[in-house]
Amino acid sequence: MGSKKIKQRVNHVDPPPDDVEVQDQARSGERKPKAGFIVRRIFGMELEAGELNSLLLLMLLYTLQGVPMGLSSSISFILQEKGASFADQGTFSLASWPFSLKILWAPLVDALYFERFGQRRTWLLPLQALVGVILLYMSSSVGAMLGEDGTSGIHVRPLTALFFPIYFLLASQ
Repeated sequence: MGSKKIKQRVNHVDPPPDDVEVQDQARSGERKPKAGFIVRRIFGMELEAGELNSLLLLMLLYTLQGVPMGLSSSISFILQEKGASFADQGTFSLASWPFSLKILWAPLVDALYFERFGQRRTWLLPLQALVGVILLYMSSSVGAMLGEDGTSGIHVRPLTALFFPIYFLLASQ
């Protein structure tokens, strides 16, 4: 009687898919969703529920990180256009050093966090807020540092001192 139950169970197993069906799924990148998960296709990937929000947040954070870096690149061109010396341009390029040196404080950032907020949010939220505050301050002062007020020349050192903490905060995220 035990063998009869085993045969019944074996008979009710779905047959393996045809080789053609497996090849079609492999070519199209399809996979069957797990039970209980909502799957969305975006950028050629299948994302489970909740992963789309994480992906969008990640894209937003990288965009926010790139805005000040793009601004810094445009400042370099403005310095060149206004006739800044190569020494001044080299001084301003020192503002980007934190990305090269972040290996020095990265272990500290990874080790220290509040469990209540989580390892990433402990650093992301305050650092993004500080970058926002510095950018608000910069909106009123960068023009004068670039000599656009007409009263003085280019002030490269204060400009570098303003961009250095932004790069430091962005490199720490």
